[in-house]
Amino acid sequence: MRKIIVISCWAATLAAAIFAGRKNSPEPQLQVVEKTVFVTNAAVIARSDAPKVHSAADDENAAATNGAGVFAFLAATSTPPHVASGADAAALLKMKDPASRAQAFARLLAGVTPANARAIMELFLKKGFNSPREEEEIRMLAESWGAVDGKSAADYLDSVPHDQRPQLSLRATLAEWAMHDTDAAEAWAKNETTNQPNPYMIGVIAGAANVDLTRAQTMLYEMPYGRERGDAMAYVAGAHLENGNADAMTWATSVPDPRLEQAAIRKVATQVALADPVDAANWVLKNSNPDSIAYNVSTVAKQWSYQSPEDAVNWALGLPAGAAQDAAVAAALPSLVAKDPSAVEKILLNQPATQATDPARITLAKEYSSTDPVRAIAWANTVTDPRTRDHLTQHVMQSWMQTDPAAAAQFMQPKPQ
Repeated sequence: MRKIIVISCWAATLAAAIFAGRKNSPEPQLQVVEKTVFVTNAAVIARSDAPKVHSAADDENAAATNGAGVFAFLAATSTPPHVASGADAAALLKMKDPASRAQAFARLLAGVTPANARAIMELFLKKGFNSPREEEEIRMLAESWGAVDGKSAADYLDSVPHDQRPQLSLRATLAEWAMHDTDAAEAWAKNETTNQPNPYMIGVIAGAANVDLTRAQTMLYEMPYGRERGDAMAYVAGAHLENGNADAMTWATSVPDPRLEQAAIRKVATQVALADPVDAANWVLKNSNPDSIAYNVSTVAKQWSYQSPEDAVNWALGLPAGAAQDAAVAAALPSLVAKDPSAVEKILLNQPATQATDPARITLAKEYSSTDPVRAIAWANTVTDPRTRDHLTQHVMQSWMQTDPAAAAQFMQPKPQ
């Protein structure tokens, strides 16, 4: 009996304190307390104030309604999605701190809708784009708009003069649109112009390559020969490269149009050379046709020379004499000058002066121009192309006249016979 009296007194005291608090405090306010919710296989059960006896039936009902209960609970307690506004965009455009601006921009992108996208884009374009960051923000905004309303985004950006929007912003919209609705994006691009080749198809193919590579290839092969087709091919090649070098190499050699095939081989080989230059170089030699072999080999040799100029030069010098070797030497040898000019001098002293070695001779002359102008002039005079030789020699002499006019003037004096 004593325990009951004590509990009753405690309850009465607590109730009195609560009512007193309500009376002496302002209108009640909601206090948000952060809690971590662990969603398990157990049902989310709402707690009631009245005591409840747990039974086996409760477990059965909880198991039956587990999924619905969890999702209902999450939906009831989640924050509604943010919808961006013009005020958000205006405030962001005034931000100078890169980190804060990046966070605000991510929130802005998440709140782009068909209803607000155009107004936000107009604010950004009106502000202008005077830095790479501002250009990229507009392109990302174009992508977000393309994801929620591709046609409106494409129509609007296509109406904006080229110099009033960042380069590739319309392409970004079309790519994103094509990822969500390839049919609609392709139809828009083909209906927008009768010109061939169609530049709008580059963006469509870029997006389609991410979701339906076979479809992207079909659209690529339908394009006529031209720069636009080459640009579109780069996106298809990139998608194959993401599947692995072997897949990309197999695809490149299966392209039906020989001209496009060679461009694909060159594109893929350049990327393969980053990880396996020997394999890339040998593959290019094997699969290039006579009309493209010099260009293809040159591209791979230059890429290889950036990583290991000695190996690239040795490979080039070991090729059979001909167009492929000339192209490889011309592309690889200049990179070795910066690392080991004396080694290049030794190589050139054992090589005839040809157009293939001119790039290395020019690079040597420029390398020595500030430290050893006499040596620079000597190498400049070995360049086979007359106009290039004269221009290079004048350049070295002008530089020398600025740094040491007395020595340069003495060098120019006629030598006694």
